[in-house]
Amino acid sequence: MSCAYVVLLTSVARMVVTGREDTFSHYGLYENLNDNWFPVPPPQLGIHMSPSKVTTHGTHIVAYCSVVKDLRQIVDTIIQGRQELAQ
Repeated sequence: MSCAYVVLLTSVARMVVTGREDTFSHYGLYENLNDNWFPVPPPQLGIHMSPSKVTTHGTHIVAYCSVVKDLRQIVDTIIQGRQELAQ
């Protein structure tokens, strides 16, 4: 099973995407296109999200895990259409 973790910073409309596997690791800071929502992958991709309810500004975290996708594929799905910001 592969997992990526997203930290959503609602007060500044940013999200951090991170994860590590044997052959690939990732850490990136991205704009969040919708301040109060995590990206939701299409169900047919086989990427499952841990539950999260964003009701206030602050810091929130979600795990995205899959038994059929590797970390790189999970990260690519999460960051699709988002601009990476300088770290």
